[in-house]
Amino acid sequence: MEKEKTIFRVYKDGNKPYVTIDKGFVFDARLSGKAKAILLYLLCRPDDWEIYETEIAEHFADGITAIRSGVLELVKFQYLERERIRNERGQYIKCLYKVFEVPGTTTFTRVTTRKQGNPKIVDRYRPTAMGDLFRDDIFDSTKI
Repeated sequence: MEKEKTIFRVYKDGNKPYVTIDKGFVFDARLSGKAKAILLYLLCRPDDWEIYETEIAEHFADGITAIRSGVLELVKFQYLERERIRNERGQYIKCLYKVFEVPGTTTFTRVTTRKQGNPKIVDRYRPTAMGDLFRDDIFDSTKI
């Protein structure tokens, strides 16, 4: 007897937008659902996307305060890196964010691949420093 289907997915092809991500953060028990949703949203954006908390808040029912607390949570657990930019007089201008699928990963090696039968070359970046990703006290990576 077959198990009844409980998850229904859409068919994905080149004409429908979809994203492929590392699902490790979904099982990171340190993160709240809010932080996971913000990270998922950010990972769905283009690689050169400029991140503004106010823009994120436009896509969530939560207010800007909730978004800011979720962002701080992602910074704390090294999924986000934030740099405050100031002018020559020391006045705050804006924040620059870097988003990491794998926490604590700040060094990447460029990997160029060519899919079989596809002449298009795809550049991706592979983490070279895994940080605390596979520490047992964070989460069991074998269950991913």
